Amino acid sequence: MEYFKKCSFLPQKRLSDKYFCSICKNVFNMKSSLDGHLFRHHQIGDLPFECDQCGKKFSQKTILQQHVQRMHASRKYRCEFCDKLFATQSEQNFHTRIHTAEKPHVCEYCGKSFRIKTQLGYHVTAVHTKIRAHKCNMCPKDFLTKRDLTDHIKAHLNIRDKICETCGKGFSNNHSFRRHRQIHSEIKRYECKFCDEKFNQLISLHRHKKRIHKDVKETEKNTKIEKS
Repeated sequence: MEYFKKCSFLPQKRLSDKYFCSICKNVFNMKSSLDGHLFRHHQIGDLPFECDQCGKKFSQKTILQQHVQRMHASRKYRCEFCDKLFATQSEQNFHTRIHTAEKPHVCEYCGKSFRIKTQLGYHVTAVHTKIRAHKCNMCPKDFLTKRDLTDHIKAHLNIRDKICETCGKGFSNNHSFRRHRQIHSEIKRYECKFCDEKFNQLISLHRHKKRIHKDVKETEKNTKIEKS
């Protein structure tokens, strides 16, 4: 402590001040971090940072700022394919890849490509390096990310905290939640290459092709033979 007293440039608050979780004994440097931990892991209290425009709450101030920029800032970047507006150029560029099918991030092991760099990272970890460090203590399953493990545990406990704002249906994981929200979307981005029918869910497109074009693979094979 004598050393810290001589450091006049340090903040007045003592560096030894810590915030302890009374349930699992984890230690945090900021009270907001403790509040976020209590809400996410023990379902106690609430998230500390609230958006004053829509009321949605977040565990970190930076995440709140990103939300405001993405959801409430002036959206001046327009998609040339579907006229959807975005707050930043990077968001518009990322969205455009849905229409163009551009996948710039390529796996150096197998050549598979991805729209998002993080997807490439998950692919390499899961398929090539096979590192699944996040293990469930309720069943034998393990996961690539802590978020996937958290969502999995919520399924064990039947915690459905991701609520659809359109119909009120709840989900325990982001993947199911996002896939469900496509049902309510007016944008039908998945187009059948055989009959130009469009769908708002990829799974609906697959079902359509299997049901309506069940012999299409054989047709394609015959076409290739004729061309050759």
